[in-house]
Amino acid sequence: MLAGVRNAARGAAIVMAGLLAVSAGRSFSEEKCEQRSVLGDLNVRPENRFGEFEFKLSPPDNFGAVSVQSHFAFSDVLAKLLIDELPRRTNRLCHNVTTAIRFPDLHVYLYSRRPSGPSATDQALCEGALQSLLRVFQPTRKAISDVASKEAETKRQLISNPPGPVWEMGRLLRLALAGIYDHDSVMHALVSADVDHRVFQSLDVDAFLVWLEKQKSISGDRLVRINICNPDASRRDPLAERIQQKVPVSGTVPPGAVHLSTSRDKSAQARQTPPLRHFVVVGNNKKLSYVPLRTAATDRLCNLPYTIPREAGSAPDQAESVMIRCYRDRFYGIDDWIAIFCDPNDCRSDRVAQVVMETIASDPDVLELARTSGEPLRAPYLIDVDVTYE
Repeated sequence: MLAGVRNAARGAAIVMAGLLAVSAGRSFSEEKCEQRSVLGDLNVRPENRFGEFEFKLSPPDNFGAVSVQSHFAFSDVLAKLLIDELPRRTNRLCHNVTTAIRFPDLHVYLYSRRPSGPSATDQALCEGALQSLLRVFQPTRKAISDVASKEAETKRQLISNPPGPVWEMGRLLRLALAGIYDHDSVMHALVSADVDHRVFQSLDVDAFLVWLEKQKSISGDRLVRINICNPDASRRDPLAERIQQKVPVSGTVPPGAVHLSTSRDKSAQARQTPPLRHFVVVGNNKKLSYVPLRTAATDRLCNLPYTIPREAGSAPDQAESVMIRCYRDRFYGIDDWIAIFCDPNDCRSDRVAQVVMETIASDPDVLELARTSGEPLRAPYLIDVDVTYE
């Protein structure tokens, strides 16, 4: 049922004693809310949804690059292990998609596959089972190693052979942000680890087990229900603010040009879509990270045809307009970014894609969006990508 959600969680890219006494009813402040998981809701019938939760983890001892990347990799591996372990512990009643997208914690989408629909008792049991699982969970060394190796291979495949433009854009945006964030920042460490399969390939199982014991020692409620925004009011509700994480603020370089180098799988070149070589990145206002994005720039550009500027020249197979796509991602519950790019199936020449993106980067509505991105200014960044085939 949730194969699509699992795969998205692995790419992205998109993810326990005291059963009835668990206070998963404790939620974030009613004054703050988040958008619901679209992927989860697409794959789970309403009557089978138990809700979305934040699973609290003990943060790293410090926010240096090594500690941050280790915590991220360990969290990701733990999330994958919990996905398989919870159904086993509950006789297949309780299922979850757990992901490491809320640094330093986990995000959990909890649901049931009972055909007749779960009862209120089932929900309390599943919340309690997830709450208590971590206190007693002791995965085998082989299970840890297998999950880490699989994650490394998944990331390697997404880098060398992306299944489509959206997946590639998610990866390229992370690469771009590694060049946009200050090198000694938490976010630089996170986005760098997220696109480097070697972080998982070299995962230290002994260090993971030490980290897991530390996580088991946390007292109190671990599972906190996420307050989901009303689908109508959230579009204009000023209380739909980003929930601040206790993580140091990550600085960014001044707006301008950022150059990337990446590679693709040569053996798969014939069946791949044309590579994305140019795109524009804009930081979203942090207070609006959980609100559906509606701005003059996105309303006028996203998923709409865009007339090619004359200075781009012409080609025999090039239409007069191209389709502009927008990709938005909220990274680890900390920062929100938007990438604007030309559909590679439309931008048939590098010159056309370059000129279109240069024009969009200086578009008045895009500049206005950049001005609302917060202080210091976090946009626009014009990204150029050098692609090689290996």
